[in-house]
Amino acid sequence: MATTQVLDRIASWERSGLIDHDLADRLRAAEAAETDALPASQPAVEIATSAARTRSSGFILDFFAYLGGVFLLLAWYAWVANDLPLQEVDRLRALGIAALVPAILLGAAGWMLASRDDERTQRASAVALVAAVPNAGVAAWALLQAAGIETSTGGSVTLVAGAGVALLVAIAARMRRPSMLTQGALLTAWGVFAFEVAGWVEGGLWSRDEFGDITRSTNEELLWNLARLGWWWVIAAIPAIVLVLRPDRSPGHEARDSVARVGIGAIAVLGSGSAALATYDWSSARGGQPVFGVWPAAGIMLGVGVVFVLAARRSGSRIHLVTAGASILIGLSYLNAELVVDALGAPAALLVEGVILLGVAGLGWAAGRLITGKRVASGDIR
Repeated sequence: MATTQVLDRIASWERSGLIDHDLADRLRAAEAAETDALPASQPAVEIATSAARTRSSGFILDFFAYLGGVFLLLAWYAWVANDLPLQEVDRLRALGIAALVPAILLGAAGWMLASRDDERTQRASAVALVAAVPNAGVAAWALLQAAGIETSTGGSVTLVAGAGVALLVAIAARMRRPSMLTQGALLTAWGVFAFEVAGWVEGGLWSRDEFGDITRSTNEELLWNLARLGWWWVIAAIPAIVLVLRPDRSPGHEARDSVARVGIGAIAVLGSGSAALATYDWSSARGGQPVFGVWPAAGIMLGVGVVFVLAARRSGSRIHLVTAGASILIGLSYLNAELVVDALGAPAALLVEGVILLGVAGLGWAAGRLITGKRVASGDIR
């Protein structure tokens, strides 16, 4: 029979989201087969050590293979960028073709490998599909730029189109090979696409001066950042509904849900922070001052933290607690930087920052215990 220690370790990895459900099942089956094939007199510790050593060497060899692929891809791009004597438009076209070739090859390879059953091939499929995502986006952007397709207002349609193509490829990769890697690639592509769309809309609404800066009134600045705040919450809510709240109980969904929660939290916190902590442009009369004011800006970030505490209470996920802690930390650190530094000096601000960090950590531990009913263990995040 398979050793209890190894099975417990596999179960721990599955709970923490390091591996998905189907990979855990394959590891348990492999461990049972390997253990049964060994002499009954062989010590259990030696059996577990041998199995772990075999898997570790496999991961190391796979890492070298992937690293070699990265260097080959970089060499391909370097050759196109530096060794081809081309004009600017031709160079953009060459870059687009250079990105399109690996996008097609990697996408096709990942798509075909996804039908294989062994663990290493499945992992290679996910890596290839994820690598195809940015290459497809760069290819679309460069080819459209070479064709002269862009707006005259400063917001580039080509960037939106490139991000949109990357998003479509990421969606296809996630559907073909559901995994933690493709889940992360999908959320990243979604966030980049939302960022580019927001920049394109902003460039279309307001004109830019000769330095490339957007000029707008104080009220317009306030309204725009309120709109940005709402925009990023919509962008965070869509994957929360599609990827987490939908009734998906397919194998490995727990690990993929953990990745989705990390991505959703990053989008909400970073997007809210970019809007709440925005300042007026230095060319305006209120240059450098916070658009919302110091206390309202900090209050927004604290409010984001409260939302994720409530989400953690509803779902039982400690990842939401980490997101809440990050948002609260940003809000309190912002108050510290804006108020304490000028009033009491840097040493006092450092002292306050230390207290803030300790307080946020303590509150996180206490909240985790209240929500889950047990103490938060190091590394047990899901």
